[in-house]
Amino acid sequence: MQDSKTPSEIYRIVLEGLQGTPETELLEANGITEAEHRRWKILFLSAARKGLETETSGLPGVAALLPAREANFAHLANSIPHAVFCKDLGGNFLYGNPAYCKAMHLSLEELRGKNDYDLHAPEAAKKYRSDDEWVAATGEIFNCQERHVRPDGGSKWIEVVKAPLRDEEGRTIGVMGMFWDITRQKEIERELCEASANLEYRVARRTEELLEANRRLEEGVKLKNDFMSAVSHELRTPLTSILGFASLIRRDAANVRTLTCETLPQTRRVITRMESNASIITDEGLRLKRLIDNLLDLEKIGSGKMTWNDEVFDLNEVARASAEAMKGQFAAKPQVELGHILYTDPIPVRADSDRIKQVFINLLNNAAKFTEKGRVELAVGIRDGRWAEARVTDTGRGISKQEIDRIFEQYYQGAQPLIQESGTGLGLPICHQIITHYGGKFWAESPEDGGASFHFLLPLHAGD
Repeated sequence: MQDSKTPSEIYRIVLEGLQGTPETELLEANGITEAEHRRWKILFLSAARKGLETETSGLPGVAALLPAREANFAHLANSIPHAVFCKDLGGNFLYGNPAYCKAMHLSLEELRGKNDYDLHAPEAAKKYRSDDEWVAATGEIFNCQERHVRPDGGSKWIEVVKAPLRDEEGRTIGVMGMFWDITRQKEIERELCEASANLEYRVARRTEELLEANRRLEEGVKLKNDFMSAVSHELRTPLTSILGFASLIRRDAANVRTLTCETLPQTRRVITRMESNASIITDEGLRLKRLIDNLLDLEKIGSGKMTWNDEVFDLNEVARASAEAMKGQFAAKPQVELGHILYTDPIPVRADSDRIKQVFINLLNNAAKFTEKGRVELAVGIRDGRWAEARVTDTGRGISKQEIDRIFEQYYQGAQPLIQESGTGLGLPICHQIITHYGGKFWAESPEDGGASFHFLLPLHAGD
C-alpha cells in the first residue's frame, strides 16, 4: 500500500502523536485517516524493534548496519512517554522502554525474563497472554482499548497495539507492542455521552412541555369559545325576558286605560300581572349586571387596575351579612338548608370587605347551584393563630379528582356544559384571585361520597 506521505513526514506525524498531540488534531492537520495513522504506528514498532536489537539479549542483532531512520526510531522508543515492549513466543519480556519500565516499577534488567503473570493479576495476565498468542498465530496486528488494573488496585484506560516480532528471515519470534494512557480521552467521551444524553433528555422534556403547553393553549381556545357561547346565551336569555315582559307591560298598561270602575277586579289582576312582569325584568336586569360585573372584575384584576378599598374588619360580620344576602335565593330551594357558624371572638382581617363578601356570595351561589337537597354551610374561624379561615360546604354532587385542580381556571365549569348550568365559569377564578391578592390560600376538597367544600385563608391583622 502506497503511503500518502513521505517517510520523513510519517516520522514527524508519528513523533508528534507519541509526544502527546491529540489524534484528532493530527488527522485534521495532516489530512490523513485514522487507519493510516494506526498503520504508521505499527511500522514504528517494527522499525523500533530493529533499532533496539543491540539492547535485547537473545535477539540476533545487526544494529550497526541499521539505517539512520531506524536508529532514530530506536532513540525515539527510549524517549517517548508511551510504553513500548517486546516479548518472546513464551511470553517472556525481552525489552521495555523507560516508560514501560516506569509503569511496571521495574528496571530493564528486572523486567527481562519475566512474564505477564509475574506483573499482573491472573485474570489480566491470562487476557494479555491470549492476545499475544493470537498475534503470533495469525501474524496480524492487534488493537484494542481496555481498562488496565494496576497492582495497587487502581485502574486506567489504555489503548494497546501489538504486532508480530519477526527475525531477518521473516519468521515470527515474538510479539512487540505499545500502549498509552487514554483515561482522560475516555473521561471526555463519557462526559460528552452524558452531556448528549442530558441534552436529549432536556430536549425531550422541553418538547413534552411545549406539547403540553400547546395542548393547554388549544384547550384554552376551546374554553374561550365555549365561554363566548355561554356569554351569548347568558346575555340573550335575560334580554329576551326583559324585552318580552316589557312588551306585556305595555300591553297591560294600554288595557288599563280602557278599564272603568265596573271592571275594578279585572284591573287589579292586570296590575298584579304588571308588577310580576316588572319583578322579572328587575331580576333579569340584576343577572345581567352580575355577569357584566364579573367580566369587568376579571379584566381589572388581570390587568392590575382593580381598586382595592382596604380596611380592618371582622370576618364574622362579613360572613353573617353574606349569608343574610343569600337567604332569598335559598328560599327558592326549600329542600336545601343554609346555615352559618361564626367564631366566638372577632376575626380581624385587613382587606376590601366588599371583595371578601363577593367571595362568600360567589361560593354560596355556587353551592346553591349544585345542591338539590341537603345543607349548605358557611363557617369561619382562626387557624394556628395566624390565619383567618373560612369554609363553604355543600352536600351536592361533588367534584371529580380530574377536575378539582382545574376549577380555578378562567371559564372552566367542569364536566357540565356551560349552557346547561347557569353561569360563565368566572366566579371561582375571581374568588381565587381576590384571596391570593391578599397573600391568602384558596383550595377545594371533595370526598368520594359526594359534596364539596371550598376553603380560604387570609392573614390575621396583627394591629397597628
